[in-house]
This record gives sequence, structure tokens and C-alpha cells, in this order.
Amino acid sequence: MKILLFANRVIEPVHSMTGIGRYVKELTLGIIAANKSSRWTYDLCAPGEGRQPGWLPADMGYRRVPGPRKLVHAAWTAIGAPRLERLVGTFDLIHALHPSYPIPTGGPAMITLHDLLPLRHPEWYRRDENLGFRRTLDVVGERGWGVIVNSEYVGRQVRELGTISPDRISVVHMAVGDEFRHPVDAVHVSAACASLGLTP
Repeated sequence: MKILLFANRVIEPVHSMTGIGRYVKELTLGIIAANKSSRWTYDLCAPGEGRQPGWLPADMGYRRVPGPRKLVHAAWTAIGAPRLERLVGTFDLIHALHPSYPIPTGGPAMITLHDLLPLRHPEWYRRDENLGFRRTLDVVGERGWGVIVNSEYVGRQVRELGTISPDRISVVHMAVGDEFRHPVDAVHVSAACASLGLTP
């Protein structure tokens, strides 16, 4: 089975990634690490970026959606075309990791909805971003996509929309990156706590 992980702006330097960018990177690397003996294969896909991300291991495929990113997003939002399969080739399932714009596809699909901020605070986003997000939610509901949310709170908000079947919504909590798994020296903990007026 060939699974396509769809994201945006995957070339950004790791140290300046947004929360969703970090999610894309960590999930992708986690899938590679856990998938060594599986018959499933994964490709990362993104629009408008010419080179493969430096953080992506060589044993994972990368597909670029041709054309300028904004033009591709505008076409997908306005007319729902061209289909992704036509642009990057075939796949068995797409997992959209970045919910900003509707992805036209004829196959099975799922999406991660990190939050509903474009609906809750439209003033924080550009007009095209708000329109793209709303159209994405329409497509997800109409086509019965699977939906992953990062918390029960977001899951409740998505269910309250009433446009996505509750049985399609799964809560999958985010994990902790490896750099946070190493024990911190007690001297550093005490110094950090003292600077903040806290008790270790």
C-alpha cells in the first residue's frame, strides 16, 4: 500500500518550524522508524517546493506538486481541480497533515485537524486562508474523510460543527520528541526553578 503524507512548507528550517511543521516532521520520521518491516510505503508530498527537505531521510520518497503553491491552492479551493493523482501520480491513501486547502482526490483520504482557529478567529488569517479552510471542512464532510484531532477538546469542537460524522473522528494525541526524553541534571533543574521562583 502506498500512502501519501501531504503537507505544506516542508523546506523551512527545523528551528523555525511552526507547530504544524513540527508535527509533519516528527510524524514523518516516526512513521519511517516504525515502518521498517511493513509492506506499506510512504511518500511525503508538498506543493510549490522544488527540492527535498533536508530533514527527510533518503529512504523516503518525496513528491512535489508542480506549479506555484498559491495558484494550486486557489484552483483547488475555487474549482476542486486538478486532481492530486494527475499532478503527482497514484497512491492508495492520502493523509493531509496540513488542513489549509481542499485537496481534490478520487481515493480514500484522511486529515489531521489541529484546531478550528480559522473559524474561531478569522481575523487572524488572510481571506484566502479562511476560504480554503472552510472549503476543506466541506470536502472532508461531503466525502467522508477520516479525521484525526490532537485532543478531546478539538474533537468536541469538530463534532459540534455537525458536518462531519462523529464516527469518522479519532483523537490521536501527539507524542514527545526524543530530545525531551533525556533526564536533565538536578543542578540545571534547581537553577531553572530558582530563576522562576519555583520549588523543584
